[in-house]
Amino acid sequence: MLSLKLPRLLNMHQVPKGILFGYRHPKSSAADCLVSVFQMTNETVNIWTHFLPSWYFLWKLLAFLSARDVWSDRYTWPFLAYLATCCVYPLASSFAHTFSSMSSRARHICYFFDYGALAAYSLGEAKMQRQQLYLCEASGCHESVVPVHYRHTALALLTCFLFATHLPERLAPGLFDYVGHSHQLFHVCGIVGTHFQMEALLADMAQRREWLLAALPAPAFSQTLGPVLASTAVNLLLIAAFSMTLYSVPKFSRRKSKHRRD
Repeated sequence: MLSLKLPRLLNMHQVPKGILFGYRHPKSSAADCLVSVFQMTNETVNIWTHFLPSWYFLWKLLAFLSARDVWSDRYTWPFLAYLATCCVYPLASSFAHTFSSMSSRARHICYFFDYGALAAYSLGEAKMQRQQLYLCEASGCHESVVPVHYRHTALALLTCFLFATHLPERLAPGLFDYVGHSHQLFHVCGIVGTHFQMEALLADMAQRREWLLAALPAPAFSQTLGPVLASTAVNLLLIAAFSMTLYSVPKFSRRKSKHRRD
């Protein structure tokens, strides 16, 4: 008879902590959080490595809008939806890292928005990939674009590796508290990977426009911008619902403990 032996659980003193110093006070004020952006903490690099790129992607979005008549050219709508989400997800992440130390509730709410923005980016990315890359093999991708896709893929894999392994701080706890720990490297690789992804998709869209328009119908609003807007609305409703739950649970706990005393 087969027997399953579960892994042994460890206590907090048996796990490599990795990051030992540089934490902000867990009940910081909003002003303290804003000031900490200009102070070296273990979150400072996390904040700036996503805040600055969000403005870079916004600049790319505005340049894309000014160079094309996107509202009458439905072919550009998948890329427009994708590029809009590229602006949102690093900005949401930057705000989450900035204000997450206000309280336990604030931390949860901040990362609700962070994960919601990542979900929107995933959908925007999927819309663009389906429209531009699905028939890449059949139509033949331009040779100059393939290396850019390779760079994006390699950075995506490296991003996953850093997030899962917590390297390098687990090898030298305390050494990478302020600069160089895995989450900072995760941020940098993710942003650079998004940049290469954006450049590859933009090149694909330009080089294969005639073939794609001949092979596929022009994308509709319900296939591009519509789903991204609808999913954003649903995400906001979910964030509101779960945020309200955070405020109702402590009251329930106090009532329960009061009944026990009675």
